[in-house]
Amino acid sequence: MPGVFPPIEVQGALLGDGGLVDNMPIDVARAMGAQAVIAVNISTPLSSREALGSIVGVTGQMINILMEQNVTSQIKTLTAADVLITPDLGSISSVDFDKGEQALRDGYAATMAAAPQLERYALSEQAYRAWRIRVDTHAQELVAGLAQRPLVAVRVEGSAWAPGATLEANLSQKAGQPLRYADVHRDLDWLAGLGDFSRVDYRLVRDGEGDALDYRVTDKPWGPNFLRFGLGLSTDLRNQTRFELQLIQRRPWLNSLGGEWRNFVQLGWENRWTSELYQPLNRVDSVFLAPYLDLDSHPIDVYAGNQPIDRYRLTTSRVGLDVGTPVSDYGELRLGYSLAQISANTILGASNL
Repeated sequence: MPGVFPPIEVQGALLGDGGLVDNMPIDVARAMGAQAVIAVNISTPLSSREALGSIVGVTGQMINILMEQNVTSQIKTLTAADVLITPDLGSISSVDFDKGEQALRDGYAATMAAAPQLERYALSEQAYRAWRIRVDTHAQELVAGLAQRPLVAVRVEGSAWAPGATLEANLSQKAGQPLRYADVHRDLDWLAGLGDFSRVDYRLVRDGEGDALDYRVTDKPWGPNFLRFGLGLSTDLRNQTRFELQLIQRRPWLNSLGGEWRNFVQLGWENRWTSELYQPLNRVDSVFLAPYLDLDSHPIDVYAGNQPIDRYRLTTSRVGLDVGTPVSDYGELRLGYSLAQISANTILGASNL
């Protein structure tokens, strides 16, 4: 889907959604050696006149027309040896993910309606059973072989700023060990959880006389400086309303060990700036140092009974150094030392406390 999922680089070319060019790639199937094609036409029907009253509607119609043209040209290449199935999807489009179950039912109904044409491709029950046994046996042999043969290499590739050696040092699946899918999925979750990549996948490849596991990551195009904005609003429903703007900045991979600079800025009722350098001491995610600076300024009220008589602005300046270690996937354990200076200035009132 253009604009939703990033393109993928294949053999030096960036490949995105092919809908505008070849939405029903019958020619691609034939180029791969297909003797018969079962084509399914799920293109979105053209919009009605009522839906064309805005620039969004007109733009969508233009895209649908372009897609319909290349679908029609592909359908014309079908022969008597092929089968065309066209489910009646009604108003369901390619972005109606919440209607997936209904689309499946519509597709099943269209397939059953085409059963007389599809029967010519069917095997006898005996032939199908024999084919199924061969396929299952081959799959079991492949899995058994992978479970016994150690991987000759495990690599992380594709990032322009995250060092592959540092990422590889933190993987569960190691070179010299047989492939374990539980470790692979754990590694995929860890790589995705870093928040630095828009796409994470893997593949098994032949490397010399053995098998290698390649994790492929795609950098987020708006990195490596990441910004997040927030808005805070709170009230006690009486006389105080607090409003705050927030900005979080994160710059990962400052160095080969995975150093990261983090900043938090808040403006409003409470003004705050926190800056921290997160610096691992080795490539394995074990022990880190985290020097930081924290400046905070916020009002506090002094009461006599139930009445506020003074308001002060409390300002705290703090510098510190933490030593810590990650605790599995749950967080961090830190031990630190800090120095702080605190001052209070009168905003309202005249009392000296």
